[in-house]
Formats: sequence, structure tokens, C-alpha cells
Amino acid sequence: MAFSHSELIAIVREVKLFVDSIRPPQHRRHEMDIVYAITGQTIDIVRKWSVLHGDSADTNTARLIRLRYVRSVPCWYLYRVKKDGNWHLYDTTTTLNEALIIIGRLPFSFIL
Repeated sequence: MAFSHSELIAIVREVKLFVDSIRPPQHRRHEMDIVYAITGQTIDIVRKWSVLHGDSADTNTARLIRLRYVRSVPCWYLYRVKKDGNWHLYDTTTTLNEALIIIGRLPFSFIL
């Protein structure tokens, strides 16, 4: 089941504040940026960057973090992508704020 409207508003506010805190400076965002997407009860945080090919540019993406809320538990599951390209459980928390704090403690080089 997807988040209710009021839950979604609170989640978007909290995730946006976090992602804005780890994004590169405005003048660098055309080269590389951190974005998020919410689908159902899953939040994906993704790094995207431009690759120049002569006069044109493509955008590449790399999955970084996935947060999934399970109502029946209730718990947030925090996943990271490992070298094999698959999601692996990293931690669990009872609140979104705790999950974002854990992500914020990851090595900066992992995010960028």
C-alpha cells in the first residue's frame, strides 16, 4: 500500500531536506547531482551525471540508496548497492529520520 497523502507530504519534506543537504553546489549540478524518487513505499536516492559526446550530452545514473517502509513490521529497511549491482540490506530503523541519519554518516565518497 502506498503512503497516504499526509504521510507522503511529510516524507517528501524530510527527504527533500536531506537530499538538498548532500547535493553538490548549484554551479556543479549540471555535471553531477543527487536526486530522489518515491514509488509506492520505496524511496530511491540516485546520483546522476552528464557524459559529453562531442556536441551532445547523455545522462547516466547510479543507484545509491533504497529505503523501503514495511507497514506490517513497521520498519524502514535501508539498502545499498554493492559492487555486484544488486541491493543489499544495510540497516533497519523505526523512523525515516533515523534512516536518513544513517545515510548521512556513510562515507562522503560513497555518495559522490
